[in-house]
Amino acid sequence: MDPRALFISLAVGTVATWATGKIMKELRIPAYAAPLVGAAATMVVNTAAKLLR
Repeated sequence: MDPRALFISLAVGTVATWATGKIMKELRIPAYAAPLVGAAATMVVNTAAKLLR
């Protein structure tokens, strides 16, 4: 894998994980909804990363 793509992939994962935790904490969403919130946060971060490329 190309180093730039690897770095972007790691950054996207880190930001998505951080955003999921922040959303769960701030909105007080129940823990059972974490996978849905995580999927939504990941989609948003991936879309933003594609726009930056």
